[in-house]
Amino acid sequence: MNFTSLPKIELHLHLDCSLSYEIVKKLKPEISREEYQQNFIAPANCSSLDEYLKCAQEPIAIMQTKEQLEMVTLDLFHQLQEDNVIYAEIRFAPLQHLEEDLTAEEVVSIVNEATIKGIKETGIE
Repeated sequence: MNFTSLPKIELHLHLDCSLSYEIVKKLKPEISREEYQQNFIAPANCSSLDEYLKCAQEPIAIMQTKEQLEMVTLDLFHQLQEDNVIYAEIRFAPLQHLEEDLTAEEVVSIVNEATIKGIKETGIE
């Protein structure tokens, strides 16, 4: 059976742990595939939650502006569409995205607006 064509649901999907290589390359043009694998992909076996959470530091660092948050959110919707996902519960920590003078309210609003746009573009709920 080919599972790729089946409709899917993604629950508890972390926005900051879902950056594709393509979107990272747009936001950080100097990155290599090796560096992406090393700094944006968690190892198969993490010894602790702290070790796992360290993997989110690099993605969070390039998710600090309105444009970056919009791009990352829309990219996630297109990734989900490619995987035939029909429903996703996306989560993130707004307080981690305040390094470039955005407020928590602005961060939530930016991601919410990009989510609405992503829903319209992809049909994913």
